[in-house]
Amino acid sequence: MTHFIIRRLLQNIIVIFLLSFFCYGILNLMPGDPLDIMISSNPKITSADIARLKALYGVDRPLYRKYFSWLGDLLQGDLGYSRTYKVPVGQLIAPRLINTFVLSFSALTLAILIAIPLGILAALKKGTKIDYIINFFAFAGISIPSFWLGIMLMILFAVYLKWLPAGGTSTVEQAQHGLGFLLDRGKYLILPMLSLMAQQMGVFARYARSTMLEVIEEDYIRTARAKGLRYPKIIYVHAFKNALISLITVISISFSYIFSGAIITETIFAYQGVGRLVYDSIMSNDFNVAMISFSITIVMVLAFNLVADILYAIVDPRISYK
Repeated sequence: MTHFIIRRLLQNIIVIFLLSFFCYGILNLMPGDPLDIMISSNPKITSADIARLKALYGVDRPLYRKYFSWLGDLLQGDLGYSRTYKVPVGQLIAPRLINTFVLSFSALTLAILIAIPLGILAALKKGTKIDYIINFFAFAGISIPSFWLGIMLMILFAVYLKWLPAGGTSTVEQAQHGLGFLLDRGKYLILPMLSLMAQQMGVFARYARSTMLEVIEEDYIRTARAKGLRYPKIIYVHAFKNALISLITVISISFSYIFSGAIITETIFAYQGVGRLVYDSIMSNDFNVAMISFSITIVMVLAFNLVADILYAIVDPRISYK
């Protein structure tokens, strides 16, 4: 296992390097270079001044040299400076990263706790009204786009019923500590969390149902029934443990999807997370913020894929990595 983890870490480092270089090149192709804006806004600037500015900002260097310069600064802890917010990128992105992680983890956790038991119930009640109802809502959750659901939830609960805020992260006047702060943050978290988790609930319920239907037809389940084991123990200890292997893959991919797909949801609800920051940084051509945000997303996706591989071996001892 140790050798496998080391090998995967080395592979992930190579993937991070290649993807970050690709993102760096794409962002460099975007129009609206701040140096061009500085030059165009100053009609008295001379060609010598332009040459000095290009040398200062490294605009005249090849792409790979600019990338390695940026990478060297990053490895030394220098994340750069935001052109839009006029603050260091680390200071800007840290609280937003926490906000996005709270939103993503909450949506994933609730989706797992609700959808997987419903999927198991649908498998055990195959062909009944309960099975049809659960399947209907699962397919509905998969089919409805998260951004459309978010808008509908906002119209219903924020505009008409006025039960929840339409957007934001917290109330401005609210104290930043205590139970009142947690309740206030939770109030702003509900709508974006529901819009993110609906689609994943449908996916989890369908996968849980299909895997449980396969497992309960296995010979060892029939043997357990013949030996007189209690039915709940057969289902939740023996059957579910084997069905969990397939679900781990879906859950790890889903967290990557939720974390990287929060851009639209956070933009709709004006939620101050990394997704909203990525959108704003691209629109304002804030290069350093966009690059760090993309890099964090890449690292998070690869990290959860690695965790999923490790969990395989924990859940099923028959799986070994050599």
